[in-house]
Amino acid sequence: MVQNNTEIAQTDNSGVSDSKLSLIDEARNVNSSLEENLDKFKELLDRQETMKIQEQLGGKAEAGEFKEEKKQTDLEYANEVIAGKHND
Repeated sequence: MVQNNTEIAQTDNSGVSDSKLSLIDEARNVNSSLEENLDKFKELLDRQETMKIQEQLGGKAEAGEFKEEKKQTDLEYANEVIAGKHND
């Protein structure tokens, strides 16, 4: 029985076909890329945490924010009274 070369994948000495080897190589490349991206993400996350800590220690954090009320001038108060805002 003669077999067509296109039907049978060529095998190396270990018995693993070329197509399986190429899939393994591709998986290794993808894994390597994912590991590199994970390392970059961890680095960016560390930087973000450091920036958040510096912001909190520097008094610029949202939770510790204090809004100073504006003092009303006599003229502003008089204009509000005329406008009827202080009719109780």
